[in-house]
Amino acid sequence: MPVWRELRRLSEAPDGVLRAAFEAAYNGDWAGFIRIMGGATSARKTAPIRLATVWNDKPNRYDEPTGEQTIGVEYGGIIVSTRIQKWTVGAKRPLEFCQ
Repeated sequence: MPVWRELRRLSEAPDGVLRAAFEAAYNGDWAGFIRIMGGATSARKTAPIRLATVWNDKPNRYDEPTGEQTIGVEYGGIIVSTRIQKWTVGAKRPLEFCQ
């Protein structure tokens, strides 16, 4: 579940439901996490914690808009960022030796 993976990226979370879900994910308690999210048969749109995303028009390598990009998790209007570093793919730099 994408929310599980994003919660595991956090180092800490605010109190309440978000904190309980973070601790369940951090400790590997899948059953506890599913209970917090509303149960195994609940619809994803009724889950209390969702992915926070933003639209990105920057073209990808096929010259299409990148689309929705995950920035963190959201609970009750609170967004906790999990994507702090920006990674890029580029050419490998040559090794520099100390003199």
